[in-house]
Amino acid sequence: MTFRLATSRAGNFRSDRSVSRTIAARFAASLRWPLFAAVVLFASIARGIEPENVVVVINGDSEASRRVAHAYAIARRIPDRNLIRLDGVPDAESITVAEFRDKILAPLFAEIESRGLAPQVEVIAYSADFPTAIDIRQDLAQVPDVPKIVTPVGSINGLTVMYQPVMEGVPGYVSFDANWYCALTTDESLAKAPRGELGPKWNAALASAARNDHAAAADAFVAISRDAEIHVPAELHAAREFAAGGRPNDAIAALRRAIGKGFRDRGWLDDQEVFRELRESASWKELVTELPRDFLGDRPTYPFRSRTHWSAAGLPIGERGDGRRYLLSIVLAVTRGRGTTVEQAIEGLERAAASDGTRPSGPVIYTLTSDVRTKTRQPAFEAAVAALEELGIEGRIVERALPDQVADIAGLTIGAATFDFPASGSSLAPGAIAENLTSFGGVMKADAGQTPLSALLVAGAAGSSGTVTEPYAIQPKFPHPFVHVHYARGLTMVEAFHRSLAAPYQLLIVGDPLCRPWRREPDLRIAEVPAGERGLAFEFAGVDARTARVEMHLDGRLVEQWPAAGRLLLPSDRLAGFRNLTLIAVADDEAGTPVRLERELPSDPQSTPTIALEALPGRPETVVVRSPEGDSIELRSFGEKVAVAEGSEARFAIGAELPDRRPMRLVAVVRRGDREISSETLIIR
Repeated sequence: MTFRLATSRAGNFRSDRSVSRTIAARFAASLRWPLFAAVVLFASIARGIEPENVVVVINGDSEASRRVAHAYAIARRIPDRNLIRLDGVPDAESITVAEFRDKILAPLFAEIESRGLAPQVEVIAYSADFPTAIDIRQDLAQVPDVPKIVTPVGSINGLTVMYQPVMEGVPGYVSFDANWYCALTTDESLAKAPRGELGPKWNAALASAARNDHAAAADAFVAISRDAEIHVPAELHAAREFAAGGRPNDAIAALRRAIGKGFRDRGWLDDQEVFRELRESASWKELVTELPRDFLGDRPTYPFRSRTHWSAAGLPIGERGDGRRYLLSIVLAVTRGRGTTVEQAIEGLERAAASDGTRPSGPVIYTLTSDVRTKTRQPAFEAAVAALEELGIEGRIVERALPDQVADIAGLTIGAATFDFPASGSSLAPGAIAENLTSFGGVMKADAGQTPLSALLVAGAAGSSGTVTEPYAIQPKFPHPFVHVHYARGLTMVEAFHRSLAAPYQLLIVGDPLCRPWRREPDLRIAEVPAGERGLAFEFAGVDARTARVEMHLDGRLVEQWPAAGRLLLPSDRLAGFRNLTLIAVADDEAGTPVRLERELPSDPQSTPTIALEALPGRPETVVVRSPEGDSIELRSFGEKVAVAEGSEARFAIGAELPDRRPMRLVAVVRRGDREISSETLIIR
């Protein structure tokens, strides 16, 4: 079943309401790269999500939120600039959508803009102690006769993904195909009719095709594709009708247009009998060389980019057209109600971070019982298992509520109201996604009934999910079984969840967004080479360097990008005043795999202050800062001032001059007149 609310042409959310529209529009417009000439060259190369792309949101009134966020920032090297503290967050598990807009989204987006992060942000990760459930009855009141299955509670991360319609108060975000980043098969995309006034034209074209009036059908589909520039299915329908009607050149032209709009599924073309006679032509052979031979077209995997528009067919269409754009979102931890302890949350996030690139050897398991909770997703189990096997990963369909005595499970999809995972004798591999389809798995208030998602996190999952209210057994509201396939193809956890989630508005997702156990190591290397006093120089080598691009981040902020070719020289004056340099070289592969080089930049190489932790028996731990000269010293932890002292040397006893708020990521900033000189970073856990 598909539930949709009215949208404007080509699928943009329609609104007659102006509340928060300005904020949403301004923020959406700012989600673009800095205006460097090189950007245009690489518009088609997306990459996996990196620490610089994640904004971690902290509840300023919660010690648990601070501890979880700071521990995660250390584990994942999230830049200080990306840690945003919000004050005045409602102290409740559930708030209204108006409160969510005014007290969370609006101030968050304003702060992202003020810090210059909008061009690079891909993920909003909420730390602990944020409301997880959002009452959306105010927005749904605009819709007459809302179906019973559209229940009026959304999740904090689901509504953040749909930030544009949410900020505008447009209830289209509850549609069962609201997320156009979600992957579809080519055959599923062919059923995606354009919205609004083009719908009747689409139906008329299908009717002509059913009557074998190939000429009328082909011309009608071409006309639709011109009106809806993003509409790949219209081009594919047109190509089939042209071929059936004996117009091979027009069929090839339609397929070329589809490729230009993101189509890559060579396997689908090979399966279409209507193209049989075309396959011997020179035009066809030239056409298919543009498509990758190893493209897995069942449900294609694409890395996410917030600036990219996505078509209704789940395909990226660049930074143009009438597609939809999103942010991805996740909750790092829930530590109240039915959540974990703070210690369990931190341990789980650190365990997940350590799993990157480990390529788990255990199976991915789908459980199947007579319960509707498993049968809802059963139709896709066999296809998912086959796709996993193509990757060399074992997939199993187990006819019981939980796998029995299976070690190091790499991924788990179950459906049960209650369960006791430790009693199964099974274990989860580090980095595993383990999720359950049931009504109240994401309801985190105490005594909510059913087993919460936190049970799988405690069992060792790097990420899990559950709905925040009764969702009914509607598959689009839960991760598609291909969540494990996208993950195994190299996406980060947050990408894999959203690439398989058509209707994200009610699903609470908790875990490490950057977890990437199947990370591929491309043939791409960055090496620093001598440059003398001119600055810093780097060389890029390896097969993948020929098609890669390089991003430069200074103090966590994206400032420029170039092709990864030959040698890169960064003049000293270009780096002056910054503490940290990060180069990210991005391979042009299915998951957009990046390679990183990080380097601290001394503010003044001749007189950089030193910072160290002194631990002497019988005395409190002390942070010692020394500088050749200086007027004052300021200690900053995660970018915030935590202690000050006069002079060029100082001792800060932890628990006295320096509050003991571990974990701490300290930098000493020495002031000399109007200059500031920073030390290296000292981490205290």
